Formats: sequence, C-alpha cells, structure tokens
Amino acid sequence: MIKRTQIVKYLPFIVLSISVLLKVIAVYLPNILCYIYPLWVYKFVSQSFSFLFSLLPFSFAELLLLLLPMWCLYRLGKGLYLWLSHKAYAGTYWRDVWRRSWVFTCCLLSVFILSAGVNYHRTPLSDYVGLSVQQIEKEELMQLCSYLSDLTNKSVQYTNRSREGRFISSHSFTRSRTLVGDAYDSLSQLYPACKGRYPSSKPLIFSRWVSYTHIMGFFFPFTFEANINKDIPDFMIPAVIAHEQAHLRGFMREEEAEYAVFLLARFTDDAELQYAFYLSSLMRAMNTLYSVDKELYGALVENFSDLLMNDLNSYADYWSAFRSPVGTLSQTVNDFYLKANSQSEGVQSYSRVVALLIADFKKIQTNKIQEYEND
Repeated sequence: MIKRTQIVKYLPFIVLSISVLLKVIAVYLPNILCYIYPLWVYKFVSQSFSFLFSLLPFSFAELLLLLLPMWCLYRLGKGLYLWLSHKAYAGTYWRDVWRRSWVFTCCLLSVFILSAGVNYHRTPLSDYVGLSVQQIEKEELMQLCSYLSDLTNKSVQYTNRSREGRFISSHSFTRSRTLVGDAYDSLSQLYPACKGRYPSSKPLIFSRWVSYTHIMGFFFPFTFEANINKDIPDFMIPAVIAHEQAHLRGFMREEEAEYAVFLLARFTDDAELQYAFYLSSLMRAMNTLYSVDKELYGALVENFSDLLMNDLNSYADYWSAFRSPVGTLSQTVNDFYLKANSQSEGVQSYSRVVALLIADFKKIQTNKIQEYEND
C-alpha cells in the first residue's frame, strides 16, 4: 500500500507527467483537447488567478523575477560557505538543494504547460474569424500597407498633441487598460472565444531597465499577469496592453496576439486606442514591405502625415538609446523560447501577422464586392 508521504514526495513528478500528456494530446489530437481545455478549463483558471493577482498594486511577476536570482545567489553562497567551513554538513546541504531544485523545476514546467504550452496548439484566432491565410504576394502586401497607411493617417488626426506635434496621451495606464478590456468585451460578442475579464495588466516598476532588453511587454504564465513596459512611447502602450491581453485569453502565438490588436480597432470608439492599434499593425506590415521592396517602402512613407512621421521618428529615437548586448541576448532567448513552443520561425513569428492582415484585407474587399452586387 502506498503511503501518503510517498504520494506527496512524488506528486510534482505525477503532475508534470499529466501535464506532458496533455501537451502531447494537444499536439497530436488537437480536436479532442483544444475545443474543451482553452474555452473551459483554462478560461476558468486564468480569470480566477488574473483577478487574484489584480488585487496587488504591483506586478508580482516582476517581484518574483527580481527575487529569484537573489535567492539563487544566497543558496550558492551558503553552499560555498559550508563547503569551506563545515564540510560535514555541505554534502547534506547540496543534496537538499538538488532535491528542492528538481521539485521546483517540475512545478514550473507543469504550470507553464498547463497555462501556456497547451494553448500554443489551440484553435487559431484566424479560424474563429474565418480567414483564408495564403502565401504573401508582393502586390497584396503593397495594397495592405497602403490601406493601413490610410487608416493610421486618418486616426492620428484625432489624437491629443502639443504645439510641436508631440503625442500627449489623454489616458492614464488604468484608463487605457479599462478601454482595452471594453474593446475585448465588444469583440467577444462576435467571437466568444475572446470573452473574459482579465484585470491583471500591470505597469513594470523597472520599465526603464526593461527597455535594455527590447521588451515592451510580456505575459507571465505563473501569475497570469500582463506586464507592460510603461517607459515606451505613450502612443504604443494601448497596443502592447491589447497584445498581452490576447495571451491572457489563451492566444499564445505572436501573430495571433498581434492580429487581435488590429481587430480591436474596429471594436472601440476611442481615437487614441484606434491609432495605437493601427500604428502597431502598420509598422509590422511596413517592416515586411521594406524587406521585399525598399523603393515601394519609400514611396509609401512619403504619404505618411507629419504627425505620423513625428511619432515614428520618436519611436526610433527612443529605441536607439537602448542598443546593447543585453537586447541581443534577450532576442536570442525569445527566439529559442518561441521555437521551443512550435513557432518554428522564432522571433520572425511576429511578422507572420502580415499574412493574417492580408487575409483580413481580402475578406473585407470580398464582402464589399458582394454587398455591391447584392445592391
């Protein structure tokens, strides 16, 4: 008969085994798991923890990421001290550290798989919207960039500005977070998979330092918090909140989260949010166009309004101050993380949103033609 102490001892390994099994089912039999887990189990757990951690006025994820290295250094220092001064106790100490480390690692992996790993294989957002995604064609890319340029040029006119044309946000971080949540509520009326209340979007206290890693925001799957770099240009903050909120809702793939940002522009009446959402999509599309045809890129840039160019220049100036090996290392780690989670293109996955935007654009044009023919 198995004793209770033995069950407790092996519980982390049992949970990890179950988590890995769910991951395997999600990969090879997605129709069995991914219609149930994301829309029921994950949604209940994620909303519960998001509410719980929203009660804290600071990012608990940021606190953990600061304390973990300090804890590791403390354990290492103590181990070295015992090895030098009390060798009789050093062996017992390091065996305990090794055992606890394995248990801790098992717990981390289990939580990550259950909160994020399985969702990398869920039904894509593009399927809910009904998009037919195909290979990017140069002409279609040019049309998309022109379309997004028109939308962004129009929306930038309604943003708050200084006399010099500098963007001045009309919203606090809390207000932007609320408006993004309202936009998701409206979106979920058409696409229920996006439904949910996730109040745990937090500005990072050490945002300035985070900029050296070239990170604008990140979803922390262990606390269900969307962590936002508040030091970035204000006109980008609503788009970053919306992107990380998509991850909270279980859409883990980067192109899906970025496409959700674009979709939200149609479900908010707030001019500042619309501008942020269109601008984020425009930059993704223009970066892709630049890699395909620099002349077309230059021709389209000439059509950008002065206000839009002011913001793009200030965005470039901001990031130029944070060029460092830390940023390169951060991008390498992120690339490895994405590839490890079935996004084979790594950080290039962010640009895959362009294919979704083109499919969306073609769908809009097709609907317009059908409406015209019906009239």
